Amino acid sequence: MSPTWIRRLHLVCIKKKMASKFILTTLLMAQGMLLIGQQRLGINTTSPFRTLDVVGSGDQHIRVHTSSAGFGAEAGLELVRGLGNASATDWRIVNDGGTFKILYGDDNFTSPAIEALRINSAQETGIGTISPTSKLHIDGGTQIAFGGHGYMKIGNLTSYNLAFDNGQIQALNNAAPAPLYFQANGGNTHFGLNGGNTYMALGGGGVGVGTTDIIAPLTIEDDNFQIDINNDVDDANHWHIGASNDGWQAGGNQLLFSPTSNSADAALRLLDVSDNDGDMAPVMIHTSTEQTLLLDGNEIDTRGASLYFNYNTDEQTYINPSGGRVGIGTTNPQAMLHVNTASGDVLTLQNGNAKWHFNPATGGDEDLNFYYNNVNSAISTIDGVSGQWTNISDREAKDHITPMTEVMAKLKELQVYNYSMRYDSAHQTMTGIIAQEAEPLFPEIVSQNEGQYGVSYSQLAAIGVKAIQEQQLLIAQLKDKVAKLKALSHPTTNTKETTGSN
Repeated sequence: MSPTWIRRLHLVCIKKKMASKFILTTLLMAQGMLLIGQQRLGINTTSPFRTLDVVGSGDQHIRVHTSSAGFGAEAGLELVRGLGNASATDWRIVNDGGTFKILYGDDNFTSPAIEALRINSAQETGIGTISPTSKLHIDGGTQIAFGGHGYMKIGNLTSYNLAFDNGQIQALNNAAPAPLYFQANGGNTHFGLNGGNTYMALGGGGVGVGTTDIIAPLTIEDDNFQIDINNDVDDANHWHIGASNDGWQAGGNQLLFSPTSNSADAALRLLDVSDNDGDMAPVMIHTSTEQTLLLDGNEIDTRGASLYFNYNTDEQTYINPSGGRVGIGTTNPQAMLHVNTASGDVLTLQNGNAKWHFNPATGGDEDLNFYYNNVNSAISTIDGVSGQWTNISDREAKDHITPMTEVMAKLKELQVYNYSMRYDSAHQTMTGIIAQEAEPLFPEIVSQNEGQYGVSYSQLAAIGVKAIQEQQLLIAQLKDKVAKLKALSHPTTNTKETTGSN
């Protein structure tokens, strides 16, 4: 049946108000569909808008049904370019054994088509892959880092857009990098929730948290603690780090490290000042008992408690082991150790309950006084001019005063030696006595210290004074005897001398 005959039959049917749609459809199905000269075919419409126009009041479907048996039979639709577009792409939409595919080619599909998209029976969509593993699986594309457009792009190419490849997300504005926002209107953002590493700004950029004004690789802005570090939940080791303002309990302009969310509990505090004024300092180490250690570049102070070194350990403490001077009470030390005080003892040495106090005398005499325990007066003094050693000998400082017995006989038994000390490599000759020999004669001048005997030569000098007194008494007695003997042997001379004297 020729196309001309079909058009004539159609016009006749319209004039006679016959069921032209049924007759025409039957004829077309019997002879095969052929539309010539941009004719249009309407189904359920007399005014087709396209070459094939299907209209209905309910769900309408165009079915392409393959009758081929076996797995893989295709039912599809091909959209093929015309002769005037020889370089255009041809497209095919098919149902291939239950898998929906969109394919393309450039030769009216005389060669095997290339797959562009598929949806498998699990409703997993693949673009660039024939084996999708998720609801949308995109493979193939260009790397953003190498100037490509990625695997997927959202937005306007010449304006703001978001590009994705297999390892990157890049916000762009007309091909130039642009800000990338996560949860800009609230909500939580998780990176590496179940493990894995997160890298940011590896190319030299920055990351801003709570701010778009990024001035460092990581910029964080918030009115509360900006960083919260928690070791784990079972054995909590929780630290809060933040730059404070005046509204915080610890005060403003500080960098705080606190084990709690309360700024007043901050254990380490850094303040933007250069000096340690005894109340605030560039570095402050704080405890809950209000004890604070204040540090600057060359100064250590405490606030609320005394300063201790190695208080709870037996470790050694070294001060200037390579030289330098130590000043106590002075900022201008004149020796390795220079102690200055306006009042009180300059130096105290203690072992158990025994204490020795050293104190330069005031008032211009420049003596060095030695005090023992709680004795109010100096036990010994070194004269500041002559260097002589003086022991206390005031009657008011003594009890049980008794005259000393004769010592001459015992002194005769005390041998005096020349010797040198074993520890003296120069073997300098010295003069003295042996303590073990003196002990049975004068035990009061002999003492023991760490298993060695010693002699108090100052007390030995007093014994010498006693011996001289005894000797002088003996000399006086001998002179008296001599005078009496002379008188008996020359009585006349003595009488004349007496008479003459009258």
